[in-house]
Amino acid sequence: MKIKLEVEEKDLKDLFYLMQEINDFFHNEINYEDVHKFGRKHYKQINHCFYRVLWEWLLEDEKKKIEDS
Repeated sequence: MKIKLEVEEKDLKDLFYLMQEINDFFHNEINYEDVHKFGRKHYKQINHCFYRVLWEWLLEDEKKKIEDS
């Protein structure tokens, strides 16, 4: 199923740049030892994108399924 979303440009950019940071970090295995440092540095962005951006993009019935599980 395809759906169309209207999204705030800032939210899309926030998510893109977070995913870029995650991709860059995990692309190099030498960084794996610093995962705690990465988490501390980017937790605010991760939290925002997960709870404020992605959550709002979900359909209501999908949110209900997640809340009920």
